[in-house]
Amino acid sequence: MKRNGQELFPLLQFFAFNRRLTYDLLEQLTEADLQRQWPRPGLDTFSKHFQEMASVQLAFISAMTTGATGVMDFSSVPDVSAFGQENDKEKLKHLLAMADQKLEAALNGEVNAVVRWDDIEIPVEGHLNNLVSHEVFHHGQMTLALYLFQLPIPDSWRFNWALPPSLSN
Repeated sequence: MKRNGQELFPLLQFFAFNRRLTYDLLEQLTEADLQRQWPRPGLDTFSKHFQEMASVQLAFISAMTTGATGVMDFSSVPDVSAFGQENDKEKLKHLLAMADQKLEAALNGEVNAVVRWDDIEIPVEGHLNNLVSHEVFHHGQMTLALYLFQLPIPDSWRFNWALPPSLSN
């Protein structure tokens, strides 16, 4: 059974609010910051995080729009080793913006009422909440990196996450 995605626009707005924070950070980072190596396996740069966020968002969209019951399938998300050392902020913004446009387009049509995650079917609202959680999960990791490298914390992040300033603020 499909449902009208327009009913889900409050969740899209919630996602867009958190995505705005992502854009705020991307805007503030320098090209060198985007490539700085983190002490984390796999997603070890800011750049790779932004690329992965866009790729995972596309997998979420596919699960909402395919079949009567979509299946959350991460196989379309490239292995982190496939993500390049992209330091062009405009290209990264474009990746995120394209994923955002596809999400909005999906919600302008019919979406699955439920999405299967492994052996559990969850309502599409829960699926979209998982997408927001994924975004916020990356915010947490990126916040830690900002403090680790003593990079400025964007004002929007300081306000929305009640973060103390970094040593460079």
